[in-house]
Amino acid sequence: MLTHLNRIAGAGENKKSTKKDDTSITEAIELLRNNTTIPRKSELYMLTTELFLKKQNREMFAALKDDPEFQIEWLKEMKN
Repeated sequence: MLTHLNRIAGAGENKKSTKKDDTSITEAIELLRNNTTIPRKSELYMLTTELFLKKQNREMFAALKDDPEFQIEWLKEMKN
């Protein structure tokens, strides 16, 4: 029974860590604002805010945060 309880507890911990890894819209917008090469109110900036409505796009943008130039290239590809 103890093993079963440990598995249940472990599953809960895995869920918590997964949720913690999610990038919220607010966090993604903050990353976008930190990328000074994308002017606010530009077409690309506005497109990006729409892309952030999907979790997978926020996650990808966040994963690329160490390479702002590649973030822009990725966004341009998403535009097409």
